[in-house]
Amino acid sequence: GMAWAVKYRGEDRVVVCFMGDAAVNQGVFHESMNMAAIWELPVLYVVENNDYGMGTKFERVSKTEMARKSASHGVPATVVNGQDVLETYRAFEALTARVREGAGPQFVDLRTYRFRGHSMSDPVAGTYRSKEEVETKQDQEDPIKILRNRMMDAGLLTQDDLEALDAEVRQVVEEAVAFADESPDPDPSAIYDYVYSHINEHGRLFFDGRGEAPDHG
Repeated sequence: GMAWAVKYRGEDRVVVCFMGDAAVNQGVFHESMNMAAIWELPVLYVVENNDYGMGTKFERVSKTEMARKSASHGVPATVVNGQDVLETYRAFEALTARVREGAGPQFVDLRTYRFRGHSMSDPVAGTYRSKEEVETKQDQEDPIKILRNRMMDAGLLTQDDLEALDAEVRQVVEEAVAFADESPDPDPSAIYDYVYSHINEHGRLFFDGRGEAPDHG
């Protein structure tokens, strides 16, 4: 919807739609991409492909590899190493420029990895992956480590610089947490502030706030 609005208004904007790898097997993914392809909408479909849908290996639920998921809609696919910050930046810079030039929707298989569990109820290494797998990925494919090493090798970052950055970030986080803890609870009426739409007790949907519930006598 947002991408259609951008094209309708003639705006120089690009919509970036992020999703997990499990989303590509749902009908709405293909329905949306089909319409975006027909209308040549300015949208990037980006799959944060961490190889697991919750605790299920992607290859167990799809006969088709990720990079081919958009092929039936004629939407070009790009595979990007999401653990490499610079490669990711360059790839999205090029893709965004391509879409702005009128290339239509693009599909991005952004290869990454989840170091922690999917939720609080999911241990780092459970029945679906080994502790050794996670530790190997953390050691060899951590995007922060990769960027840090590259910057240090290029003489752009020293250990002292890194420690100063770390201390600064920790301070910002601690101040944010303290601000949240010390702030009063919002008034219950604020629950309806800044929402996109309202649904009344009869289930009718209004986007402009002017609708009224039907009179059933």
